[in-house]
Amino acid sequence: MKHPEVQLIVSSDGSHTLYRPDIGEFYHSRYGALGESRQVYVRYGLEEAINRQALRQVRVLELGFGTGLNMLAVIEFLLQHPEIEVIYTTLEPLPLAQDILAQLNYTEQLPDAVAAYFDKIHATPWETPQPILPNLQLIKSEKGWQEATFAEGSFDVIFYDAFAPEKQPELWEQPNFELAFRWLANGGILTTYCSKSAVIRTLKAIGFQVEKLSGRPFKREVTRAVKSAHTQT
Repeated sequence: MKHPEVQLIVSSDGSHTLYRPDIGEFYHSRYGALGESRQVYVRYGLEEAINRQALRQVRVLELGFGTGLNMLAVIEFLLQHPEIEVIYTTLEPLPLAQDILAQLNYTEQLPDAVAAYFDKIHATPWETPQPILPNLQLIKSEKGWQEATFAEGSFDVIFYDAFAPEKQPELWEQPNFELAFRWLANGGILTTYCSKSAVIRTLKAIGFQVEKLSGRPFKREVTRAVKSAHTQT
């Protein structure tokens, strides 16, 4: 299993992020890693999908498992909402090494009830569905975005947490968002921290309804894209 070379960085809210010197990019916001996960992916993605469609089972697809922080934020939400069930699929072609994971301070930053699951989500085997909570199933895959094969309408929410367009431009090209559009159910939501004009134009050209939403400190806007229930793939 190949692991990326990374450096440990403390973000503004005290939670760790990681820096990849080979591409000059951070895994999470330097201005609050945990806050970004809670706002961009749980609040704007998962919660919005539940509220818009009155869902009780939500199928989530994440691009970039990385540190597992987005999933920990989902666990935090589900512990407070046991009536909601999530099936969480995540794609990560370059998993982090165990010695790096052991240094992350998320167990100190999160409530104890959430932090207790940090080791479990990273220890689960790849490519095999695993129960994490009574209302949460995790499927980790080492496939990349273009290698994955999902049926049309397989997901209700996509956490598009790829590295920035200037660092990994191939992940932000139209064919990738066409896959996202196909994999989302009608009414499904894609959320991402990125709000660059070129990305917005691409999402709209494919057929997404796009909203710019307020971001975290030093990140004025983030993006939510919705596959209209009236749009056909």
